[in-house]
Amino acid sequence: MKYLHRDIEPFLRKAIQQFPVIAVTGPRQSGKSTTLQKLFRNHTYFTLDDPVVRRQAKDDPGLFIDKVPPFSILDEIQYVPQILPYIKIRVDQNRDMAGQFLLTGSQIFQLMAGMTESLAGRVALFELLPFSLGELSMDRKTTLPDLFSLLYRGFFPEPAAQGVNTDMFFPSYMQTYLERDIRQISNVQDLSLFQKFVELLAGRFELYFYRDSNKNEIDLIIDRAGKVDLIEIKMRINLNYDDVKTLKKIDIRNKQNNRWIVSCLEHQLIIEKIAQNVPWWDVIKTIRI
Repeated sequence: MKYLHRDIEPFLRKAIQQFPVIAVTGPRQSGKSTTLQKLFRNHTYFTLDDPVVRRQAKDDPGLFIDKVPPFSILDEIQYVPQILPYIKIRVDQNRDMAGQFLLTGSQIFQLMAGMTESLAGRVALFELLPFSLGELSMDRKTTLPDLFSLLYRGFFPEPAAQGVNTDMFFPSYMQTYLERDIRQISNVQDLSLFQKFVELLAGRFELYFYRDSNKNEIDLIIDRAGKVDLIEIKMRINLNYDDVKTLKKIDIRNKQNNRWIVSCLEHQLIIEKIAQNVPWWDVIKTIRI
């Protein structure tokens, strides 16, 4: 399996020379443990996702930390947050030793609560999200069809970099999120009802193609509470006033209408005072998809 380098790597290498503890949070399966294991191969790896290891840590967290060798990776520590005070005790015994513990956690709220209480001043905190376009070597030469194909696949390592089928990955991801993470944070009794709640939240952000009764067409509309983004996609550099004709004709009532041209032109450009050109590689940052 090919490893793709992450932008966070130089910051982690610097932090491990200065802090006794490093904690990397982020969504499940965003690449946290893989990144740490690749960068710091001499650290011993433990995962609290393993039921046996988790039980040992829960039964006697102090004894568990005593047995963990110096320079270790503890993965998914949100399952046993009671080990954090014992990590503090261990670190304080040799405060000048950097890089003693590398921690990961997928539930940022629960993890951060323990960090602020137990490891303040001792830990360097990082967040690792799924891949960025740069990490996937997507540059300005990438075609628009390839870009939108990637947007459909998503940026999690397995579908984006390893070719795992999205129809299998995302239902499994959602099921794991509901059954393991959500139930650990809150006492959710009816998972199917909670899943419907998540779908309703997703429905507040609608993305669709638009054609009105006069056959005026818009390539893409992003509908959010209170505003809509009207987007025309042009796979070329040269733009002209004809490119915004339809954008001028469409007006979604009772909402703020933002009009965009997404193209291969490198510069942001205002066209006829109503629409702004956005290079496709700046779409996510500028339009905030």
